[in-house]
Amino acid sequence: MTELKVEAIPVVDIAPFFRGSAAGKEGVAQAVREACEGLGFLVIAGHGVAEATIDALYRQALAFFDLPLEEKNRIRKPVGTAYKGYGAMGVKTIGKHIDPSLKPSLHESFAIGPLDFTDDPYFTCEAAGNNFSPNLWPERPAGLRPAMIAYYREMERLARDMLGIFAHILDVPPSYFASRTDRHNSILRTIHYPGLDRPPASGEQRSGAHSDTTAITILRVDDAPGGLQVQLPEGGWLDVPKIPGAFVVNIGDILMRWTNDRFVSTMHRVVNPPDGLGATARRLSIPFFFMPNYDAVIECIPSCAGSGAKYPPIESGKLLSARYAATYAIDK
Repeated sequence: MTELKVEAIPVVDIAPFFRGSAAGKEGVAQAVREACEGLGFLVIAGHGVAEATIDALYRQALAFFDLPLEEKNRIRKPVGTAYKGYGAMGVKTIGKHIDPSLKPSLHESFAIGPLDFTDDPYFTCEAAGNNFSPNLWPERPAGLRPAMIAYYREMERLARDMLGIFAHILDVPPSYFASRTDRHNSILRTIHYPGLDRPPASGEQRSGAHSDTTAITILRVDDAPGGLQVQLPEGGWLDVPKIPGAFVVNIGDILMRWTNDRFVSTMHRVVNPPDGLGATARRLSIPFFFMPNYDAVIECIPSCAGSGAKYPPIESGKLLSARYAATYAIDK
């Protein structure tokens, strides 16, 4: 097998897949396929998300994180693996399941989950866990709730657009993914990496190296010092650039398993600021973790079987709960 040499993260304009010619559609599919089978990361333009929607959430999220800690803690996430609400510094340790020596991650966050659920047993039974519990909302800033909801809606639409491209690449009907994500339990999280008033201690990182337990992650980043890096096949690390108007998309463990390792879920991390810049390196990232239905069976897609499936079938929710238990182990 030829060694993969990556020098830059691919940038793909996905608009022609939906609005272009047949040749344009195939061009997008080819570029996305190469990215997913190579680094597992790509930057997408032509996504149709208005900058105003993105900017509104940035403003409101920063205003929330500027509030006093005691006010933010009024909507603190419950103890344990529940993810909705505010998570202060010290609540979780990203990458702890890989490196047990890591100390709590140097960030705080606010997260919401699904917006559409009812009292149907699917959403309330034990297997659903806390995925469909009510979202927690702060009293202020008043604009945070509508900004989060508008952004969540756009990410739902964009994630499904990406799955449509994947379905084309993987030679399955669009309904293959649609029927397995129509009651998804996806997470929208705003992550604030505050400026640091002291050098990080040994084992303290903004986010330790990890892969995502998702189908895909759609991420909006800024360009403050101390940012996202992707691990290269040869072992080094590549900085993920901020490209105006674009999103970073990465393959998660679930889609890698679905595709029998054809698509790659790659280790990534958020590094600490360079020495001397910690106090001025405030950073905000907005990831959308797109998950299948919790009862969706993740099994090898037929076109990816090759010489045989590498993994036994397993429900999506069971994969996610195992990762939560490791990430939030500090709460136990």
